[in-house]
Amino acid sequence: FVFTKSDKNFSFKDELLKENFLLISNVNKNFWYDRLIKKIIEKLKEDCFEKGLLDGLVKEKDNVVLVVPIDTEAPEKRLILPQVEVIRECLDKNINVSITKPDCLSDCIKNLSKIDLVITDSQAFDIVSDILPKELRLTSFSILFARKKGNIDKFLQGAKYLKKLKDEDIVLISESCIHTKSHEDIGTVLIPNLILKKLGKKIKFEFSHGKFIKTDISKYSLIIQCGGCMMSKNDMQNRIKKAKENNVPITNYGIVLSYLKGVFDRATF
Repeated sequence: FVFTKSDKNFSFKDELLKENFLLISNVNKNFWYDRLIKKIIEKLKEDCFEKGLLDGLVKEKDNVVLVVPIDTEAPEKRLILPQVEVIRECLDKNINVSITKPDCLSDCIKNLSKIDLVITDSQAFDIVSDILPKELRLTSFSILFARKKGNIDKFLQGAKYLKKLKDEDIVLISESCIHTKSHEDIGTVLIPNLILKKLGKKIKFEFSHGKFIKTDISKYSLIIQCGGCMMSKNDMQNRIKKAKENNVPITNYGIVLSYLKGVFDRATF
């Protein structure tokens, strides 16, 4: 907040309140306006900054293992964007990275003397968790993007609404990209089926694809958002803001799958 006319000896009785405001004046404009522009730039940098996918999780020279399932959803002869971004960040930060498939994970673990973090595709949470020793940390590509672009605390809170869903509640599953769907599609097939099986309720599902979310979201009891690898941080924050304005809890693919596959506490440290 900006207050003008600071030359009129405007003062705050509460010093804590003072920290949230910037005082300027039309007297000696250059001095005051320079302060204002500087503060605007600082705020823009703060709002636009995207922290790294691995910030706070691993450090230089640590060992990270990526578990990449190869199924009908996997593009032929290439990796998907979240996997590529994690690999590149490991290289940029001098973090050692190993890549394996779920059925080769046991051998991979045996060949490494130290593992600091395992990152898997969310749909393989249960398989990977059963293989990994309990002391090894586990998360998913989708959860990493939830930390980077979204609001991980709000997503974790939103996941708790899964067990509160009732018959005839409507859940919106929102994916930011558009791709050909298969019988193993995570958003339109896997997640709805797991929710129905886990809860035993007559939940209804609607789907949103692409950059824009549906205009009226007030009818939904929960929104499940994809990792957002194709979205900007600003777009993701706008979706979270819209959900909050409509009092609709929102969560994330990876977090939901960790809950449905019984590894919520382990994967959302």
